[in-house]
Amino acid sequence: MTLAELRVLCERATGLSFTDLRAANETRCEGAFHPIAAWSLTDWATAAAGELGEACNVIKKMRRFEGSRNDPTQNIDPASDRGKRMLAHELADTVIYLDLLAARAEIDLGDAVREKFNLVSERVGSSVRLIAARTWLPALIEVAEAARRDHHRHQADLDGCGYMCVALTHLDEVGR
Repeated sequence: MTLAELRVLCERATGLSFTDLRAANETRCEGAFHPIAAWSLTDWATAAAGELGEACNVIKKMRRFEGSRNDPTQNIDPASDRGKRMLAHELADTVIYLDLLAARAEIDLGDAVREKFNLVSERVGSSVRLIAARTWLPALIEVAEAARRDHHRHQADLDGCGYMCVALTHLDEVGR
């Protein structure tokens, strides 16, 4: 594995994962609202659709802003921080409800998205694929451990790679 490949893998590891979302989402829902099973698949689906509808409403108001019917009290500037934040919140609400819908249906949303993405990539002849962290994380750990064992040989690599230093620090913290 090259350092460039390692950098890409490390960058992927820093984003929110479906696993993190699911854990927090289930805990909050069950603790602050109600058991996930208290709502049917229809309840969760309509909640997700409602949030997507709210996102569409924000987009409609952004489109109006760009057109001739520009009324700043009714419409939203799509280039504004406020507009972007409003849309981001509605899209986030949609994803949160979709995750709860998937939880109710006992579907791992991350695995489902990865599988469907890869099926479409294959169908359209694209080489772009999503891979599971469990697939590449062992390679990352192996490279980091090799670098730690042979620090001097890898010093030039370490000097230019903050990601590797982070990986080494993490390995030290977890006692690997």
